[in-house]
Amino acid sequence: MEDEERSQEMTKAGDLIASTQFRHLLDGFEKACGLKLHAYTVSGVPLDRPFQPPEFCRTLQAGLDCPLNFNPDYHRAEGPEIRLTCGGLGHVVIPVSAPDGTPLLTLVSETVRLGPVAMEQITEKSFKLKIFPDDLAAQAESVPLVSRERLTFASQIVYAGMNEQRGGPNTRTGAISLIIRKIADADADRVPDAILDAALEFCEAELAYVSLVGPEGELVAEAANVQSGDAWFRIMQGVGLWVIHAADTIDIPDVSDSAWCRHLAGDAAPAGAVGGMPLTSRDGVYGGIVVAGADAARLQEWTTALAVLTQAGGDALLLARRLVQVGDGAMVDRQSGAYNLLFLEALLAQEISRASRHNHQLSLVLFHLANYADLLSSVGDRSAANVLGQMVELIRGKTRKVNSLARVNETDFCLVIPEAAPEVAERIAAELSGLAQGTDFVAEVNGSAAPVRIALQTRTVANPVAVDSALASLVSSLN
Repeated sequence: MEDEERSQEMTKAGDLIASTQFRHLLDGFEKACGLKLHAYTVSGVPLDRPFQPPEFCRTLQAGLDCPLNFNPDYHRAEGPEIRLTCGGLGHVVIPVSAPDGTPLLTLVSETVRLGPVAMEQITEKSFKLKIFPDDLAAQAESVPLVSRERLTFASQIVYAGMNEQRGGPNTRTGAISLIIRKIADADADRVPDAILDAALEFCEAELAYVSLVGPEGELVAEAANVQSGDAWFRIMQGVGLWVIHAADTIDIPDVSDSAWCRHLAGDAAPAGAVGGMPLTSRDGVYGGIVVAGADAARLQEWTTALAVLTQAGGDALLLARRLVQVGDGAMVDRQSGAYNLLFLEALLAQEISRASRHNHQLSLVLFHLANYADLLSSVGDRSAANVLGQMVELIRGKTRKVNSLARVNETDFCLVIPEAAPEVAERIAAELSGLAQGTDFVAEVNGSAAPVRIALQTRTVANPVAVDSALASLVSSLN
């Protein structure tokens, strides 16, 4: 009997995996965070093609020390969870249940790095696996870095979509798919526009307005498909404020007959209809969506679709608001490809604490681009960013993987060198700055490739005791 029930569960899981809706959700996850999802049974047996794991994971597997492969409990979760394996690396685990609540399968992401590699854990693991710590750290550094915020957002919208899909395809799952497709790959500052596009497409409305507010009702972001000075914008913005403060829907079948709309639009009150709905959660209202247009006969059609969109996509929309508030949490500088200040602060806090506890050495090297302003004026922003990227790749290629290069500000980069005495840091600073300054980098000038040189100044700091003082000492010394 147990075998028969198990067979039925596997059949249900197989049907789900084969569905188009399932593939849409997995594609949305990949767009949102760059990682693929794979299906497992709740006991850890792969249901589709297995991972092609990075070298770090292969090392753990060879030592029979990978929880993803050797610990069935790793695959069991009540909701989306980020499960670590070692050193700040891990997977997101998303449970999927049958309609009766029985665990059906688990979705597990490819390996992801969530921040600076935790060298203490890496060192302990390397002794157990009999591999040199620097080698294991280099393997860990090669794993893709994804912010926790972006990974949480991606996993939550997939979880919401899977819960809706358990009952079969319908307009609600179509709404979730659309929201995922529109906002999954949007940067944090583009999320309101992506929600706007979803509302326009799902409701088939002529005009739309989206507003997101914070815990105190303050405006976080807004978007509309008309200019801010337009009469329709003023009307939709007013309706948006109303539905947020009243926490209730509003329908106005004839804008020209509404004294309030005429007040909002002034002398330019248009003909048409408008409807709006609040975005609500257990904690209150966090935004509103308004649809409008000249074809007043379609108002009920627009608002019915809007109700489906806001209810079905509620979880995803709430997560989108959070993404707008906190940003992507990205830890890589978009221009240069180096780590950014957020990553550097987390790394320094980790390394300063480790060096202090174990009485180890820690050194920092600052690289200051003395001619960056001249570079910008001569080749422009885009080409200058490309030159920075080339410089970062050159420096990274000539230093250990465990040494991390981060951009502190527009002109300054910091190299963090664990286990390095001051004289070692001075030598590395001289070698890397000499190499970079002697290299002809390539910049595009007037459509042609031109060689450019950079001018670097360096300074080192040995054994910093606090993150703020270390960064302030570095930057103030060369600016």
